[in-house]
Amino acid sequence: MIVSNAAQHAKVAEVEKDLVNVKQIVAIDPAGISHDKTITLEDVSRRGRELLAKKPDLIRQSVAGVTREDLATIIYTSGTTGEPKGVMLLHGNMLSNVEASLRALPFSKNDRLLSFLPLSHVFERMVGHFTANYVGATIAYAESIEKVVDNLQEVRPTVMASVPPAV
Repeated sequence: MIVSNAAQHAKVAEVEKDLVNVKQIVAIDPAGISHDKTITLEDVSRRGRELLAKKPDLIRQSVAGVTREDLATIIYTSGTTGEPKGVMLLHGNMLSNVEASLRALPFSKNDRLLSFLPLSHVFERMVGHFTANYVGATIAYAESIEKVVDNLQEVRPTVMASVPPAV
């Protein structure tokens, strides 16, 4: 489990006994957290560097073993039609969307995208992240929604994806 700070960690600690599958908690900002199951994001990075030093082909081997049937992500719904819930999406789900997107709007490694929707939004993650990475395009991230107009002038994107605003 990953938590941002001590306030979020305290929420986890309240229900920890019910979280039987949580083996470790990673704290991004560990200030004020003292807990035997908790490590810092810096600890995770250090452990990763040490592991890659011992096994330099680990990432390549791990990626080679991924199939379309493997879990890629869990997207949490907003709950507009009921209780919010986690939706499990497979690599095949994401790849079929990438492939369909490229048939509808082909772009390439020569394109520049300006991403301004949150990456928690499945559309932005799929088009502005996965599809762009799939073709090798350049992705620029807007500083904020208020700065999109300035960022448009700075980045001069060739592709930009959005959804209709909520009313």
